[in-house]
Order: sequence, then C-alpha cells, then structure tokens
Amino acid sequence: MWRKFLGKKAPSPAPVSEEGASLPLEEILQEWPLPAAVVDRQRGVPWSSRALKALSPSGELQHLLELPFSELVEIHRRLFEEGEVEEEVEYRERAFRVLGRRISSELAVLALVEVTRERTLEKELRFLASTLAHEFRTPLTALQGYVEALEEELPAEGYPREILSAIREHLHRLTRLVKELLELSRLSGRDLRCEALPVAALLQALRRAAEPLLQPKGLRLEIHPEKDLTVRGDPDYLVQALLKVLENAVRYSPEGGRIIIEVRSQGKKVRIAIRDEGPGVPEELRSRIFEPLVRGKNSPGLGLGLALARRLVCLQGGDLLLEPSGQGATFVFLLPVSSPEVQNFATGKG
Repeated sequence: MWRKFLGKKAPSPAPVSEEGASLPLEEILQEWPLPAAVVDRQRGVPWSSRALKALSPSGELQHLLELPFSELVEIHRRLFEEGEVEEEVEYRERAFRVLGRRISSELAVLALVEVTRERTLEKELRFLASTLAHEFRTPLTALQGYVEALEEELPAEGYPREILSAIREHLHRLTRLVKELLELSRLSGRDLRCEALPVAALLQALRRAAEPLLQPKGLRLEIHPEKDLTVRGDPDYLVQALLKVLENAVRYSPEGGRIIIEVRSQGKKVRIAIRDEGPGVPEELRSRIFEPLVRGKNSPGLGLGLALARRLVCLQGGDLLLEPSGQGATFVFLLPVSSPEVQNFATGKG
C-alpha cells in the first residue's frame, strides 16, 4: 500500500497521476479511502484523509493526540526511532492495524486498516479450540487411568501388551495435541510484556531448556551469535517460540548430528536462524508449513508447534520464515531490535 504514497523507491519519488504528473501527498490523502495521515516529529498532522478525520471527535485533525488511541504516543516515538512500525489499537469495539513508515527525517506516514472482522473470527476460533480442548481433557485423563490399571494386570510381553502400548502412545499424542490447542487458543497480544532482551541471554536460556532434548540423540547445538545484539519482546514467549522450532529440528535430525543457530543484524531486525541436518521440508508443504495441523507423511509431530511459534513471534512484532536451504531445514526468526535499556532478563531479575 505504501507505493500509492511513495512510489517504488520511497521516500525519494513522489506518487504519479495517470497523466504522469507528480501528485502531492495532500491531494492523495484527500481521496484516500483508508484512515491515513502524514505526521511530523512534534505529533502534528499537516495532512490527513477524510476517513481519519472521521475518527477524531472534532471532525478535524491537526495533532495526533486528537485521535482516541492512547497507544499512538508510543507508536509515534517508535516510528521516528525505527523507521517502520506495525501495531494494533482498538476504539469502541473496532480493531485497527496501524502501519507507519518514516519518509524523511521530519515526516512519516501513518495508515489504519480495520481488522475488526478478522479479530472477531480469531476470537471465535480461539474459543472453539479452547472449548474442544477442555472437553477432551476429562476423557483423556480417564483413558490414561484405565491404561495404567490394565498394565498392572497384563503380562509384560505378548500381543495384549503390544496393543496397550499402542493405545498409550496415541493417548500421549492426543494429550500433547490438547495441550498445544489450549496454548494456541490462549495467546493474545495483551498477555505479552515488552522488554529489551540481550540475545546472548535469550540463547543461553534456550540452551538450558534444550539440553534434555538433545541428549537422547547425541545432538550438538552450535550457536554463532553476533555480540551486543538486543531484541524487544517477552522473554518467556520468545524462548517458547525458539524452543518449538528447536524441538522440530531435534525431531528430524539424524543421531549424532548438529543443529546450528546463527545470529546477525538485518536492518531493523535481529535474524536468528535455526538449521538442522535432517531431510528438509517437502516442496508441497513449504507454503503451508506454518498452518495448524499441517505435517508431512509419517511425521511424528502434531502439526501445531510451528504454527504456535509463528503466532508467538508475530504477536511481538517479528516474523518466522522457512528459508530455502541445500540440506535440512532452516527456520529464520526476524525479531525487532531494541536498545539494551532493560537487563532484567540477563540478570535473572525479570
């Protein structure tokens, strides 16, 4: 959508009319169908669309604080510090995604896209998943008890014991599925706390959590970080997201193999790549690998871990991608950069 405002090489080219003449932002914004504005460093609004003015109680708009979104002060600060921003705000039971891009040292463009319908559907799906998961927990717990009782009565070997072992394995899978459905249904951006997190401390916590997963297959975890990088996010949820991807790498890695984590800066993001030496992701699944319940043939996984990891990362302003690689699978986290102002996570005080 930014091309309408800024052309292909923003911010230098101005938008162009059908006749080829350069159009000023003021003229474009007058007819722009979405709530949008140009703002300056002092939160002034030199130009805005009619759709955005309609959200102001006065019907006019000269300053950002005239809009009924308290979050805009922090969004404005981040916009001029980081160059781009994407956040969600609410007003009178309507949800908007705020998109911002700095176009010069003194000016930036803000646009609001209404996502009320998407959030309503998402809330209904979370409620459905949560309800189903809770309904499944009681019979699963009962079945687990019956299996344990039968194990005490059956002989240690033979056909009945083999059948019972298969039942136990499927019960274990269903229990994990219910647990991950509950985690997915409970996720909300409002649950997250935002801190400045040193990447070295984040990876140290990941290594501790991953050690029990690596030992049974004799896997080596190699971490190659750049120094002094800091991201912004929730430490618990970020470690959980990283661990979900690492669990996937462990599942598909050959015994005695390596899992490599590489960290480096990438613009306004920190890039954390997790690469394994397994068979890789089949071509037919690559475009859908982050969808819930998508998994390969004969996969031991449940198809929820990667969906959950991506959801956790996106809620914190980042992204999780599958990157083409010659061998194995490479999953890339792109996390927002932050200045190292908060060190609670590194010192264990968080």
